[in-house]
Formats: sequence, structure tokens, C-alpha cells
Amino acid sequence: MATTQAMSIMHGNTDNLDEFATSRNEEAETSNSNITLITSSHSRTGSSKKKTSLRKKITKKAHAAYVNLVLEHRLVKLVQLAAVLYICVYTFCFEREPDSIDAKKGFIITNGTERPLVAITPFQQACFLLAKISAWYMYPPLVVVFVSKFRATGSFVAHTPISMYLPTNLHQLHVYCGSAVFYASLIHTVCHIMRWFAQEHIELLFNNRSGLSGCVVVVALLLICIPMMIRTSLKYELRKALHYFFLIFLIAMCFHAPMSSLPYSGYCTLVFTCLLVWYIIDVSYCTCFMTEKIQSTKFEVLSSGLQVTMRVSDAFKKRTQGTYAYVCLPWVEKNEWHAFSVFENPENEQECQIFMTAIGDWTKKTHGILQRDTQRPAWIQGPFPSPFNNADSYDNMILVASGIGITPALSVIQSQYQFKKINLIWMVQDIELLRFFLKRARFDDDGWNLIFYTGKESLDQSSLDIIASADICIICGRPELPQLIPNLVYCLESKRGLPEEYFSREDIEAVEHVNKSTIVGCNEETKKFINASSLRRSSVTIDKEQLQGIDYDVPWNFIHEAEGYVTDLCSDTILSNWGVMYCGGSKQIKEVVERCDKQ
Repeated sequence: MATTQAMSIMHGNTDNLDEFATSRNEEAETSNSNITLITSSHSRTGSSKKKTSLRKKITKKAHAAYVNLVLEHRLVKLVQLAAVLYICVYTFCFEREPDSIDAKKGFIITNGTERPLVAITPFQQACFLLAKISAWYMYPPLVVVFVSKFRATGSFVAHTPISMYLPTNLHQLHVYCGSAVFYASLIHTVCHIMRWFAQEHIELLFNNRSGLSGCVVVVALLLICIPMMIRTSLKYELRKALHYFFLIFLIAMCFHAPMSSLPYSGYCTLVFTCLLVWYIIDVSYCTCFMTEKIQSTKFEVLSSGLQVTMRVSDAFKKRTQGTYAYVCLPWVEKNEWHAFSVFENPENEQECQIFMTAIGDWTKKTHGILQRDTQRPAWIQGPFPSPFNNADSYDNMILVASGIGITPALSVIQSQYQFKKINLIWMVQDIELLRFFLKRARFDDDGWNLIFYTGKESLDQSSLDIIASADICIICGRPELPQLIPNLVYCLESKRGLPEEYFSREDIEAVEHVNKSTIVGCNEETKKFINASSLRRSSVTIDKEQLQGIDYDVPWNFIHEAEGYVTDLCSDTILSNWGVMYCGGSKQIKEVVERCDKQ
């Protein structure tokens, strides 16, 4: 299966959580949908999960380590390796002698330019070689770390054939390249300082362009990277503000090495001047041609956040599947733009919606300002592609979401439900958020819609007295994703666990009243079903014996043959049609989803 993770495309104090909302489906009132609530002791999946041997666990961990080390971002890593090989071969085979050497001052003169690159002793030569290797090692990620965040460029490329050869998650690539640049820069800096210290020329760190610009670069890099490593203790607004030191970094790199030393070195001026000009053009295009003012933006105030509805232009609307946009509310803060997932309004195709959860400082402030439903102006910039933009590449999808990460998943469902079989796994602990999206969102009636409720407030009939747009199962407890994901593939591919058959079973139909609304009560050993196809309800109780005769597989229970069945499926013809995507703020869940797919 192909996996895409949709992380870190939205902000607030919760950088990795998307914020958005949907409106009520007009067709829901006429649909015969079921909301099934499962509260038995067996509701947590994996209670019967077969134990894996220690040897198998070690093999899986070794394979995951190999994938992370070698396969992820392998194109960039290959270019890095080629750059290192180039500088090593050039240094040992083709490097020419400098015009002159002034060892007393620590300079060599090449093409009339002084450079602090003297290395006489073996220790100095080793430091110099390691500094060169680390510099060329970070050249490719230095370019990628900037280009991956050029928004207008990314939006343009996403609609060209070039996108077929690019990774689906540019943010993960950005993080990898940023880490590579950070650690390689530290090695590069330390090696030069050690060499100058051994020569007793430590003043070269401050009295020449390479040393001085290097100091500026390292300080800017520390201010950019360290806050991202300790992000839990720093506010998002502060981390974002510090990230703008990349401009200082970029300008300083333009002066780090003179072009007179080409082809041995001196590419900095050429490469980073081009990147700086490119960035200015990209930002200017976003500001002038991808930014809209929505004069009458509708704000619906909820206790947990805000539903925002905007009437956008046709050009914006055509590119909203699996995308996000930056929003600025000038009456809150003129200089702050925050990213949210964009969702189509099912009731009005001309409108897009987002949902702002009152979690971060900015969203809390906005929520506090608005005391009632209102209309106010807003600026929106985008839309920009996210990993969910590639959802149309698969015939069958498993969308895994946690919390407000449900929003990009619902955007995909809204645009693809007529053509794809989409299965949803949503983990949520906010009961109001659950009720809000059950009432307003469009779900795919052809796939499994599994909602795992982990909140403290108990669910009952009154809390779920809702008309939903599709058949939905609400399971009280956390999912075992390593079991649940292959179970979904098994249920649909083997046709032993189709959702449409589950909701039409005789044990449910037998107790339905004329108004088609039923609650099936249960003890600890049985299950409780809530059928919400009508606002009028009546309830009956089914004994455990009435359910025992049903031979039917459901994905949240342990299915012994599921893992073996999925493993035996042809990866080229069957599993290649399945896509697994995750959106949410949990790094642990993200890693589990990735591991499930790779194993």
C-alpha cells in the first residue's frame, strides 16, 4: 500500500493540527443512515491480538531502520553522496596549487583573492577535508530546504507532470533537509575553528568575509532550528518569528565564499543569490495573485472553536481538494497568518470552510473576541497542496485522523466519495467536536466510517441524537492500528466484512420500528447500536444469544486470517490501489501508520 502522512500544515499552538469545518448535508434528512455505538468490553480492538515473537519484532525494527536510513528521501541522499564524491575526487585528483600561501596570516591566494584555507599539519588537513565534505554534503539539502517552502512554486508544480516525480509530503522532506543542514553546518564550523585554533589564527573567525558570514549563518541557524527541537516549551508565534531568520541565513550565505574560486568552491554566491531572487518572486506572486479578501466571512461560534465560511473565487475553489490555506484576520492581528485545511461546503459549492479549534494562543484570542455568530472581513491566501492532494491516485483509501485532523480527510471524502471507496478511522476525545462533524460533514456510505471516541464524557442516546449522512460506527476506546488497517483491507477485498451488509443485518432490521430509528441496548458482553436515520427514536434490548448466530467479520475485532490474507495479496495489482493517509498532531500515531504500511 502507498502511505502519505499529512503533518505540519496548520498552526496555532498545535502546529500539526488542521482546523476546518463543514456544513450540514442537505441529503442527510432523507438518507437511511445508522450510527452504531459499541461500548462492550470488546470495543477496544486487538484484545485478542496474537503475540508476535521477539525475533519477528527485531526483524521488523531492523527493516524500519533500513527504510528510514536508506529509502526515505533517497533521491536527495543520492545527490548528497554524488556531491561528496565530487569534492573528494576533485580534491585528491584535480585540485591545483594556490597562487601563493601566506602561512603567517593563514591565507592562500587564488585568482587574486585571499581565503583562510591554509592546512599544513595532518590534523589541519583532516579538519579541512572534513569541513569541505560537510559543506558539499549539505549543498543539496540547502537548496531543497528553501524550495520546498516556496508556496507559489509548489502550487504551480503540483499541476504539472513534474509532480509525478516529487515526494508527496514536502514537509517531511523539509524537516530532513533542515536536520541535515543543521548538523552538517555544526561539523563544518567546528572543523574550521579547530584548524584556525591549531594555527593560532582564531581571529580569522571575525576579520574576513568567510569567517564573519559563517558566524552569522550559524547564529541564524541556531535560532531557526533549536526552537523547533524544543517546540513543546515555546509558543508557536515565537517559533514562527524565529524561523524568519532564514532570510539572514540566506543573505549571509551569498557572501560566504568568493566566486573567484570556482570550480573548486565559490558556488555559494551563485546558488544563494538565485534562491533569494526566487523567494522574492514567489512571495510576490502569492501576495498579489493568490490572496483574496473575503469581506463577508461568516463566523459560527461554538464552545470549542469557530466554523468559518467564505465565498471564494472560482480559481480558488477549483483547487481545494486536500489543500490548505493561510488566513489572516486583521481585526485580531494584522501580521499573523495561520494555516488551516480548506473544506468545501456541501450546501454551497461556491463556499469553502475551515474550522478553528480554540487551542493555540491566536485561535483562543479569536474565539474570545467573537461572542456570537457574526460576519467580519478576512484575508485568505492559497490554496496550497498538501499530501492529501494526492488522494485521487488510489481506488481505495484508508484515512486516519486524530482530533481536528479530521478536516483534510473530510475534504477528500467530499471530492472523491462518488468515485472511490473511502474508509475513515477517526480518533476523537471532544464530544462537541464529534457531534458537530456528525451533523454537518459528508461521509462515504460505501466505506467503513469508524470513529474511536476516547473522551471522558459518556456517550448516550441524547448525545448522539443526530442525522448523519452515512453509516457510522462509534467505538468507545482506542484502536489498535496495526490490526485495524489490515482488517479493513481484508474485509473489503475478501467481501466478508462489507459495511453495507453490516448495517442491513437481520439482527438490526428485526428490531427496527416503522420510524426506522433504533437503539439496541446491551450488557458488557453485547453491543449497543444507535440508528440515527430519524430524530424520533425508540429502544429495545437484544440478548447476547440473538447476536451469536451472526457469522460476520467487523474490522475493529480481531480477525485471525486478516494479516496473512493481506500479505498474500499482489502488491502490484491489488495493494497498489490502496492508499493510507494520516493527518493529526500525534507523532506516535503517525509512526504507527507508517510502520503498518511498510511492514
